Amino acid sequence: MDDSRFTFQDEHVAIVGVVMRADGYMEGVMVNKVRVDGDDANEVLTRMINASRYKKQLRLVLTDGIAFGGFNIIDLEKLSHDTALPAAGVTRKMPSFEDMKKALKHHFKDWEGRYDVICKGKMIRIPTEHYPVYAKGFGMPEAELTLAIKKTILRGALPEPIRVAHIIATALAIGESKGKA
Repeated sequence: MDDSRFTFQDEHVAIVGVVMRADGYMEGVMVNKVRVDGDDANEVLTRMINASRYKKQLRLVLTDGIAFGGFNIIDLEKLSHDTALPAAGVTRKMPSFEDMKKALKHHFKDWEGRYDVICKGKMIRIPTEHYPVYAKGFGMPEAELTLAIKKTILRGALPEPIRVAHIIATALAIGESKGKA
């Protein structure tokens, strides 16, 4: 899952979920929206996944990072629990938790709660053919998560469902996809 481009003047941002087999065969696409800098990401993602006709096929929820629309933080542990599926956030670069803390303090009264969610779990480094990716997951042992992510990186440096979700989300926002996922 990934979010589309947005500005901080936007009220909502589109989110796209791609249902894909590990070999890259795309089964379907889900679209919804969350509030920019809001607190509804978990509720919306849980509802999208649990109501989906693809729910029985799903084995892992992958998100691009752990926030949509700025700092609408995804509590991956809660998402995993509420969907009964493993959930992981994947990113190209190791995030700076100190920079996130500064930004949260500056913009949000509830910064401590958001920061606590960001700090949950262990960030792992996963080597790939290109560059390493970093992931934080819940509901699946680290070795299985690493294997699952490696299996889904088919082109580029991100898992294929995230890469395709990014392409679709970009097209929704600006009319066509461009750039790298």
